[in-house]
Amino acid sequence: MNITDPGSLIILSAAVFLLTAVVYLLGRGSGRRSEKSELREMGHAREKKESLMESGKNDLLREMDRLRFLNEQYLHFIIRIPEAVKQINSVLSFDEAVSSVIRFTKDITDTDCIELYLLNTETNMLELEAAYGSNKKKRISVPYGEGIVGKLRQRRG
Repeated sequence: MNITDPGSLIILSAAVFLLTAVVYLLGRGSGRRSEKSELREMGHAREKKESLMESGKNDLLREMDRLRFLNEQYLHFIIRIPEAVKQINSVLSFDEAVSSVIRFTKDITDTDCIELYLLNTETNMLELEAAYGSNKKKRISVPYGEGIVGKLRQRRG
């Protein structure tokens, strides 16, 4: 085949055109496949993002419920303080005051066990004065600065 021959030049041009067209069409087809896969990936990413957002939303709602519950507890506590102070101040005996403190603490904290220790300045011991739930009948003395009760008292001065 002679390149200078006009017939050969037309055939060569046609071949180059056809080759270019085939490469273009193949590239365009793979581009479409790539676009489709990109769209699919974007769809999956969007679904994942929405799922994470929904999960985050649920976590946020749970945290809001928890904070609402704590807020209600604190409000209940704050509202009850003046009533408890008035009740404790109105009692005539020490035993009634201790009983009121235990009852108020039980109402506010909703606990199963309450112990009230008083410092005996003669022995420097913390003595169990009243209890609710456990150790009601026991006479317990804790040295100042020892054990949980003694260390707490020591920290408070």
